[in-house]
Amino acid sequence: MPGPAGPGTFWSVLSGMTGIAEVSVDPDTGELCGLHTAAPSAGIIAAYQAFLIKMGVTVRDFDDFIEVHPIADGVYPLLKFVSGKLEKE
Repeated sequence: MPGPAGPGTFWSVLSGMTGIAEVSVDPDTGELCGLHTAAPSAGIIAAYQAFLIKMGVTVRDFDDFIEVHPIADGVYPLLKFVSGKLEKE
């Protein structure tokens, strides 16, 4: 999944060349085990990601999450996607 955009990367977003996001999830509980982001704004969201893991947030907690556009981080849509995938399994 492309990571978030930074200054001057608008056209790179369309081609998915702005970064990468990876999420590790316990398939039985949906618990977040790890979140990794490498992108222009990755430093901004690192503390929030660590906080979510520490608080025991699961991907299912993102089912009703409302995103603001343009979103600053691609991880939250990824968590909603993983939650839907776990529901189907």
